[in-house]
Amino acid sequence: ACGAPVWFQGHRFLQSTGWLLQLLGFVFIVAHKSQGGAGRHFTSPHEVIGLIVVIFGSLQPLNAQLRFLPGVGHPAPDGSKTLMRRRWEFLHKGCGYLAVALGCINVVLGILKADRTGFGQGFVPTAGALAGVCLGSLFVAFVAIDFVPALSARCPS
Repeated sequence: ACGAPVWFQGHRFLQSTGWLLQLLGFVFIVAHKSQGGAGRHFTSPHEVIGLIVVIFGSLQPLNAQLRFLPGVGHPAPDGSKTLMRRRWEFLHKGCGYLAVALGCINVVLGILKADRTGFGQGFVPTAGALAGVCLGSLFVAFVAIDFVPALSARCPS
C-alpha cells in the first residue's frame, strides 16, 4: 500500500481490526447495561480497566498521526532518530503496550467476573481455555518478536 513495508501494513490492519472489535464490545456492553437496568457503569475493576483500554486504544490512531509533526518524521537511513522521534516512539509504543497489557489483565478479570455472576456452566471453562490459548500465543509472539532478536544481536558470531 503506497510503498509501506509489509510489517506496517499488517500492523495497521490488525490494530484497526482490534480497535473496531474492542469498540463494538464496549458499545454493546454499555447498551446492554443501560437497557437492562443492571446498575451503574464502571464500578468493577473489569469495567474500569476496560474503559481505560478503550481510551488508550482509541487514542492510538491520533498518536500515530503525531509522527507527521516537524521533527518527528521517520528514522534516518542510518537508523538515527531525532529526540522528537524518540519521544513519539515512547508515547506511541508505551500507550500501545500499556493498552495490550491492561487488556490481557482484563480478559482474566472478565472471566472471573463471569464466574461470579453465574454465567452458564460451560462458559467459564471455555472462555478460560480460549483466553489461555490466545494470551499464550500473544506472549510467545511478543517474546519471539521483541526479545529473541535483541538477545541474538548481543551474542557474538
